[in-house]
Amino acid sequence: MIAQNSATTRAASAHSPRHAVDSQLGGNAAADVSEANLDQMTRLEQCNYLLSRQPLSILGTFVASFLVVIALSNTSSLRGALIWFVAVSLNQVRRIAIYFRHQRDGVEERKLGAREARTFWSTLLTGCLFGATPVLFWSAGLHAQLALTIIAFSVILAASQITISYAHIGELLILSAMLPFVARNAFEGTRYSYFIAALELAAIFFALMATRRVSAMWKDSLRNRLRNQMLVGQLEHEATHDMLTGLPNRTVFFDRLQHVIARAGRQDVKCAVVYFDLDRFKLVNDTYGHHVGDDLLRRVADSVGAITREGDSFCRLAGDEFAVLAEEVASPDGAIRIAENIQAAVRSVENVAGHPFDISASIGIAMFPHSNADENAESVIARADMAMYVSKKNGRGRHTLYRDSFDTDYADFKRGSGVGNIQSTSAIKA
Repeated sequence: MIAQNSATTRAASAHSPRHAVDSQLGGNAAADVSEANLDQMTRLEQCNYLLSRQPLSILGTFVASFLVVIALSNTSSLRGALIWFVAVSLNQVRRIAIYFRHQRDGVEERKLGAREARTFWSTLLTGCLFGATPVLFWSAGLHAQLALTIIAFSVILAASQITISYAHIGELLILSAMLPFVARNAFEGTRYSYFIAALELAAIFFALMATRRVSAMWKDSLRNRLRNQMLVGQLEHEATHDMLTGLPNRTVFFDRLQHVIARAGRQDVKCAVVYFDLDRFKLVNDTYGHHVGDDLLRRVADSVGAITREGDSFCRLAGDEFAVLAEEVASPDGAIRIAENIQAAVRSVENVAGHPFDISASIGIAMFPHSNADENAESVIARADMAMYVSKKNGRGRHTLYRDSFDTDYADFKRGSGVGNIQSTSAIKA
């Protein structure tokens, strides 16, 4: 789809939940496959992955905390277990709020660090709350303590897999939840408790290794997918946009124009193509070099793009030739006002690379639908080009609205005669 406004086209940048990340990759006018951009896109996707899986983690935490209360229901620690359950529930409510904020707002680049920090601390607090159970319920029997260990390790191991997008969060979750169990069993000082502590340490070690390895594999796969998406986006952009100015190219403009012609015919609305090139542009290249000419083209593209109406399409056709597709123009006067705005925007480029310029444009305007029943994109562009040629021959720095009489006079006009028969609709001095 052709960009509707050139300034917006060139300003697109990469950010947000998964669907927004993908749309950004596809819509970025100049997809940058640099490592810095790839790193930022990876962070966005990591955060999105973690937040999008919070419901599963929150549900598992609620179930596990409820099982803890059941395990302590026949002990003297039941009241403390209920208070602990309330604390866990409050933390989960906070995580739910973070999740719904993510669903509503997405992950913006400027808020990425804060969103990561909130998720990190809420997840770490969950681990610490489970890790506190062997200390808070020290007086619980051995069987209750073993049940707490199994419950805590199961939920934390599952949670660490949900947090695979951030290996350090998964690792801290495992350590904060399980090391207190190891310390508690080691403090008991019995052969059986030492054996349980050793098993717990081994389980922690293997869980950390698995978390790190799975996270690394996930991240590598993610980076490869994002890199491929960005490369595809860049290739698509290069096929449909001018690399110098970032504007849509001739192919895209013709395709858009053909669709607008068909729609204008069905809905009986007037549209226009405003076609222009820069006067004496070859002299700029010959005098100052092509690098200055390129800078001039970019400046003109920016200047005209800034005044292009919302919904209109602006492209670079070739060399110093540009075109604006103006949709739903009420009358030829409306198209002429657009041409005058373009002329003013071109003339506003007065200094490029330290060189003063008095640049102008020769502009041709073709309205459609026209009387020609077989109208297509090529015929509309041909009429606009004919009108632009009239502007250039009549002194440059002018705009000309195409008239039917141009068809009969144009051949003689190109040979140097017929100037009296074909006149511009403006008299702006070159």
